[in-house]
Amino acid sequence: MMRPARAVGLTVLLPVIAACAHPAVRGGTLASLHQVRPDTKEMPVDQGLDRAVQSYRDFLQQAPDSTLAPEAMRRLADL
Repeated sequence: MMRPARAVGLTVLLPVIAACAHPAVRGGTLASLHQVRPDTKEMPVDQGLDRAVQSYRDFLQQAPDSTLAPEAMRRLADL
C-alpha cells in the first residue's frame, strides 16, 4: 500500500518528467525577422482626422484637469 504523501508526489512528479522529456519546438528567432518583408500598404481610414480631433476635444472636456491634458492639447494642435 502506498502512503498518501508518496502518491501525491508521484502524481506531481510524473507529469513534470513527461513535460521535460518532450522535445522543445523551436520557432523563429528575432534575427529571422530581418527576412520578413514589412507590410507597408496604405489603409484608408474614414474620417480619421476629424475623428481624432473630436476625440481629443471630448477628452479635454471630460477631463480638463487630467495629467494627460497637456499632451492631448499638443496632439490636438499638431492635427
